[in-house]
Amino acid sequence: DTGTTPKFFWDASAESLGIGTTTPVTYTNQSSLTIRGTSVGRLDLQGLAGAGGGAVSGSSTAMDIGSNYGIPLNIEAGSTAALSFKTNATERLHINQYGQVGIGTSSPAEELDVSADAPSMQLSSTNASGRNYGLQSTNSGAFSFYDGTAGVERMRIDSSGDLLVGKTTSNLATIGQELKASGASYFTRSNQTVMFANRLASDGDIISLRKDSTTVGSIG
Repeated sequence: DTGTTPKFFWDASAESLGIGTTTPVTYTNQSSLTIRGTSVGRLDLQGLAGAGGGAVSGSSTAMDIGSNYGIPLNIEAGSTAALSFKTNATERLHINQYGQVGIGTSSPAEELDVSADAPSMQLSSTNASGRNYGLQSTNSGAFSFYDGTAGVERMRIDSSGDLLVGKTTSNLATIGQELKASGASYFTRSNQTVMFANRLASDGDIISLRKDSTTVGSIG
């Protein structure tokens, strides 16, 4: 543009093109295109008469891929190829040719496959109540539900299939509730009534005791 400062640079030996730079990024055995602006490098792809297209913008801190004119932007891999997303040279998200998504794994076995030392998912609300919830699995095989705001586990299903509420250890001496996969139920409370059974409206049985499905007693 000034006659002395190159704005379009072709490195024939590396087969790399630089726009706004004389030092385009080069890769072994790969051709490359480097666009550098004063603050943002941008590539626009448009259809006829600007009817549609996409844009890729990048700065030193972020890269944006967007679609202009309200036209959907498609990123497509071949019929046997996968899409891979990396940060810090490490793959973080992988979508294979079957549409299965892997997070932390490049070989997802299900529609969504999350692999990590302690994979977790958090659901947050931006409303005034500030609710925050989460799901987490642990190395011990337990699946936990926790209050993300308080950072406290509220319920878990352990590796034996037992459901624990208000406790993380299967033990009758530990305060909380436990419904065991074997059919047993544990209810433990300190210095207060342990269980309430409330029948409304009509009189009748409140607790029915049975043996082999036959009633042997009741409290009403």
